[in-house]
Amino acid sequence: MITRRRFIKNAASIGGLGLVKPVHVFGARAQTSSGKFGVHPFIEKHPEAVFIMHTNVDIKTNSPAKKDTGFRFVRSVFFPMENGGLPLTHMIPVKPNLTASQTDNKDFSLEFGMGIVTDPYFVEGVIEGMKELGLSGSQFYLREVNAPEDFGPRGYTSMAERTGADIRDLNEDVRTIGKEFIQWADVPDAVVHEKIPYLWPVNAPNTFYLNIAKFKTHDTGLTLCCKNHQGTVANKYQRFCHGVTAFENYHYDYLTRNTIGRCADSYDRHLAGNVPLWDRLTEPGKDKNLSLDAWCQRTCDNLSSTTMGLCIVEGIYGRDDAFLTGPNPPLHNDKGKREAWDYMTNIIIFGKDPVLVDVIGHWLGGHEPGQFGFFHIALERGLTSVIDPRKIPVYTWDDGAAKLTPLPQIQRTPMLSSYIPKDRYDTSEGAHASLFYMYDDPFDYNAVNETITDIPLSPGAQVLDCIRTNAANPFVAIEYTLPADGFVRLDISDSDGNRLETIANGYYHKGAHCMTWNVADHSGGTYYYTFSYRDFSETKKLILT
Repeated sequence: MITRRRFIKNAASIGGLGLVKPVHVFGARAQTSSGKFGVHPFIEKHPEAVFIMHTNVDIKTNSPAKKDTGFRFVRSVFFPMENGGLPLTHMIPVKPNLTASQTDNKDFSLEFGMGIVTDPYFVEGVIEGMKELGLSGSQFYLREVNAPEDFGPRGYTSMAERTGADIRDLNEDVRTIGKEFIQWADVPDAVVHEKIPYLWPVNAPNTFYLNIAKFKTHDTGLTLCCKNHQGTVANKYQRFCHGVTAFENYHYDYLTRNTIGRCADSYDRHLAGNVPLWDRLTEPGKDKNLSLDAWCQRTCDNLSSTTMGLCIVEGIYGRDDAFLTGPNPPLHNDKGKREAWDYMTNIIIFGKDPVLVDVIGHWLGGHEPGQFGFFHIALERGLTSVIDPRKIPVYTWDDGAAKLTPLPQIQRTPMLSSYIPKDRYDTSEGAHASLFYMYDDPFDYNAVNETITDIPLSPGAQVLDCIRTNAANPFVAIEYTLPADGFVRLDISDSDGNRLETIANGYYHKGAHCMTWNVADHSGGTYYYTFSYRDFSETKKLILT
């Protein structure tokens, strides 16, 4: 225990203790003092990071458990804000992965196809958790341009009715749909689209956009946050997967000049630049296949025009390949069709940056992100500074505590994908040996130009005091930084120097970390926290009001 004499000496050595901002506690979660809400400040401070929350749902049909997971996720990530934050009058566009999920396929049950879409009960938990902050259900807008006939069978229509959220069929052609449902956005540094029409209120002023993707593979890799955003684009513009034929058939407005030529130049450049598997896109003796390169450029255009509030991948259960058929023996149909299967992966992946979230999502799905051309093109276009998952700070998230965790310590779930044929085409038949693969071949990231976030040069700790701590979330968040790996101790003491709790005590990796102190059993008053790291120690005041 720190002695009274040493404690006073340490505390006195810290300048400005009397200027510490108080941490307010035990207000209602639906607070009205500031009328603001926001994302946990540690997440906001670290857009270069990706976070993983582990869940413990037993089976994918356990609806209460999935809803509770969404609810608990929000309680640990979103807070009433004491200062800063967003007004409670903001609109919340929500984009689940709700694409065409083949609910009319009689060979498969609706239950079997659940893994095609973001789980509606998880999304319901997210909405109900955010309503605790003071938002109303009518401020949430569930948006998906594709397959409105699947909204009901997949549970979204009834979920919207329960929560009060807005969901509607917005699949009408962009040229005939009501203008009130379209929000145009300019695309900076456009390759394909100079402007993109979004389903209002996506990209409208005074909004906070939630991108809630599904953990599943697809023929573009894993169809996570970057691809999920595609479904917010209005009909006739959203068909990114249709390649350059879409430019010829759909007569888009606002295309860049010589769009097909630009896509062809892009393909040639990436083929010459040895983007992995790009030489497999075109069958021998056939014209250039520009579809995947064009998809990548259109997806990058789409990301360039949008600011996302938070990017989330619901991985309570994950699916290998996006729809009904996949790499597995038939268990759920009597036609002998090979199937996609769901696995209880029990993770939520999230962060501020959709590309980084997707890089880690691909790695967690068993793949090597450097094998996917999209990440190389996103790096080339400045949408990310790194594609090596080992260079991205990854945190395990537990009720607001963020522990920097090396990737080898995080469990992966290998899920096959139908991305690009890895074995060469048989020129006599134009066929390849298999459709589904693991794209886990080693990749030399030294061959690409990455920029790594600097590690802090000096140790230190601080309270993240913009959160209004309350009875529902009685946690004070304390961030500390380490210039190198080492042993850390973080003690909480009362005003007399008596140590109350030790909230960190162990070996931690270099970088930023966030620990939480549960103040539920502590009254208002003056407390201190002491941060010790190697031969460094500092004590700071913490006032609960």
